[in-house]
Amino acid sequence: MKIIGLTEAKDKLSHIIEEAKNNPTIITKNSKTAALLIVPEDDQDLERLLLSRSQMLQDVLRERREEIKRGEIISLEEAFI
Repeated sequence: MKIIGLTEAKDKLSHIIEEAKNNPTIITKNSKTAALLIVPEDDQDLERLLLSRSQMLQDVLRERREEIKRGEIISLEEAFI
C-alpha cells in the first residue's frame, strides 16, 4: 500500500489512479489519513465495496444473525414444507 500527501495526489492524480489499480493508495492531509484510493476490478467489486460501507446493511445483517442464534428464522427448506 502506498501513502502519499494530498498535494502530490492533486498533482499526479491520473498516474496515482493507474498505480492504484494494482496497489491501494492512502492519501494523507496534514499527516492524517484523508482518503483511500481503491480501483474496483468490475461493477460487482464496486458494489461489494460500497455495500460493505453501508451502516444500514450492517445493521440488518446483525439483526438477522441475532434472530438465527435465537432460532427465530427458519430455513428455506422449512419454509416450503
